[in-house]
Amino acid sequence: MNVIILDPNARGDRNGMDTVRKSMDDLFQRWKDDDEKESSSQEPSNSLSLSNGGNLFVLSHSQSGSHLVRYLLDKSERNLGKIAAIAFTDSTHNLNWTSKNKCLGSLLESDQCLYFKRAEDNFDHTINPRSNQNMDQY
Repeated sequence: MNVIILDPNARGDRNGMDTVRKSMDDLFQRWKDDDEKESSSQEPSNSLSLSNGGNLFVLSHSQSGSHLVRYLLDKSERNLGKIAAIAFTDSTHNLNWTSKNKCLGSLLESDQCLYFKRAEDNFDHTINPRSNQNMDQY
């Protein structure tokens, strides 16, 4: 399993898209190189590879959601197959952006994507999924 947490502010808030683009390009290029090495040699590679299908899990918060969607709009569909799931938290992207890219739109509207949005400004309580009422089940 490969996990990436996108932080577009790593190089300052004005370089967000460039940071995401460089990070994702480097990641996908490494896997492309690994896949090519494996197919040209008889010995399996010891490095992580996604050749067996998507096992990239992405956590994308706020503006990085927009940057990720914009990045994926520009990339070939073969990179989409590398993604197992995306969790968007307070993302600023819009699904209408994908109207010309049906594969990306399908991914973003599938069960492979989770969307978390904070609905209240005054969130003053904690959700405890294992409350005392439910403890008898465990």
